[in-house]
Amino acid sequence: MTDIALLTGIPRSGTTLCCKLLNQNKTTLALHEPLDPQVISAEKRTAVVNEISQRIIAIKEAVQSSKPIPLGDKDNYLVDNPVAYSEHHKGVRTLSSVRGTTTVPINKDLKLLVIKQNALFTALSSSLIDIYPLVAIIRNPVDVLLSWMTVELPVNRGRLPAGERYDKDLAKLLLQEEDLLERQLLIFSWFIDRFTKTGLKSIKYENIIDTNGQALYDCLGIKQTNSTPLTTPHRSFAPALIEHLNSRKPQLETLAAKAGYSPTIVTNRLEFLSYQNCP
Repeated sequence: MTDIALLTGIPRSGTTLCCKLLNQNKTTLALHEPLDPQVISAEKRTAVVNEISQRIIAIKEAVQSSKPIPLGDKDNYLVDNPVAYSEHHKGVRTLSSVRGTTTVPINKDLKLLVIKQNALFTALSSSLIDIYPLVAIIRNPVDVLLSWMTVELPVNRGRLPAGERYDKDLAKLLLQEEDLLERQLLIFSWFIDRFTKTGLKSIKYENIIDTNGQALYDCLGIKQTNSTPLTTPHRSFAPALIEHLNSRKPQLETLAAKAGYSPTIVTNRLEFLSYQNCP
């Protein structure tokens, strides 16, 4: 029997890496965004949740028979980062993943199917948690915001389409706010508020790295004996971006505390990144 669990998290907090780690266990299959929010036809919340559940069941059945399944990256269901590592236009890294369909080999040892979606599952978390186990990945706001500033995703522009579609209050807040960084701060806060209100199990990216993935395996009840050593990839950021975040340090400290971090992580990360990026 194969169980289903859902994985969500703040964009650029390591959720796709979590899928890769889960896929290192022979009893687990984690899929990177197999649900395309744009093709969900239902409008009312209950109907939307029902449609999502039906699509998840269909994905499970397709996996068990090695039939084509939709996926956020059609060429690699073992993807660990959907964004290209090299910079392109104006220092922004583009998406390397292309949505499509793929097949996965039949695995008779499969016990847990994990479906990963960030904004979609977070927006509907209070309803989805009544149907499936749901776990959230979080990360300190400095690294998250710097990533948002340098990737070609809607959060780069201070927007969150799937979140806004199913949370009209968020859509209204973002529409009214003209300042880009302020919109991004609102989005980060929205994720944490949703996780807290729904009572989701949350795992810090930093703990996942420090334990070589064991914190993730333990949360999902997965027995994993052979762990791969993990490190946080080195990223270089323009000094102007770091200084821009420095100008909002009090807000970042508030967000860090809300997410369960010590506020000092903000100063520590900004100082470290400033030093790291010195010529």
